[in-house]
Amino acid sequence: MAIRYFILTKTLLVSFLRDRQNLFLTLALPLVFLFIFGSLFQNEGQQERITRVAVFVPPETTSDKDLWHVLDSTTGLRLDIVESEATLEEWVSGFKTDIGLIWDGSALRIYTNPTRMQDNSYFHQVASGIRSALEYQRTGLVRFIQVQNRQVGNQSLGGLDYLFPGIIALGVLSSGLFAISSSFMHYKDKKVLKRLMATSMSKVTFLAALMTTRMVASIMSTFMVLAAGIFVFRLTLTINWVLFLPYILVGTVTMMGLGALVTLIAKTAENAIQISTILMTIMMFFSGIYFPVEFLPSYFQRVSAFLPLSHVAKGIRYTMGIEAMDGVHFFLQAALLLVASSALTWFVTLKSRWND
Repeated sequence: MAIRYFILTKTLLVSFLRDRQNLFLTLALPLVFLFIFGSLFQNEGQQERITRVAVFVPPETTSDKDLWHVLDSTTGLRLDIVESEATLEEWVSGFKTDIGLIWDGSALRIYTNPTRMQDNSYFHQVASGIRSALEYQRTGLVRFIQVQNRQVGNQSLGGLDYLFPGIIALGVLSSGLFAISSSFMHYKDKKVLKRLMATSMSKVTFLAALMTTRMVASIMSTFMVLAAGIFVFRLTLTINWVLFLPYILVGTVTMMGLGALVTLIAKTAENAIQISTILMTIMMFFSGIYFPVEFLPSYFQRVSAFLPLSHVAKGIRYTMGIEAMDGVHFFLQAALLLVASSALTWFVTLKSRWND
């Protein structure tokens, strides 16, 4: 039985490496997302953000000393003086500056571009800080409490650090989900499973070989993403390898359980791919892959709690030192996912009719 298992595993692995669609979904797709989003978040959290500020002071303004004192003492600003309000509005609307300020000696007018929805929350915080500092300057108030921000640990984490484990989870999702939903249905459509039933090959042996093949694919995808993160984006994460590698396999089995559910709905391999792609797209946006689930509305957060990718992504972030989690909770979650998904995969695939 062991010899048959190794021979079948080798055959399925060669078949996987020859399948361009599966290779893209499992190995190339996570890298594509990494390079797209990595280029956007690469420098976030690693260096201070510079905000461009255009300033216009009308000629009739009696005093602008307080304004310039505040602006000069505020770090992270690049100041430009413009000659008129029209020029300031043109600069803001034309993305030549981030914030526009007009000071007439008693009132501060703040201009932002409404089309910059992603950045405006940060720009409004900067402008609010300038306004507060100006109020303290004008009223002569003294700050009795000094606030010091400190980070616990030796890492300065940015957007890419949070995104990186999510990209690995995406590769795990693809490896496990399409292993059962697509590959299993493909072999069933091609009558391969029916022919196997006529031999002494057992269902358990075939399923074990198929799962092993996709676990190898998950490991390949994971190390390709890790290599890109380390050598291209210069990431330095503290990975607990003792937990990380086994959890990649747990995550792959978890996604196989989801793929087994797809086979209950799909009638053909093509239907399975379509359904799996829809599920993959939904989970990519509602499982905290690109941004924390807490950013979602409360009703979407409740939906996220039922998506297995949410828990797998959290587990991977925990093993990579990104997300805090109680150790007992981590092991209980991993055990529950492994047992439930293994049982589901076994029941659906082995109890289904292979000779249809």
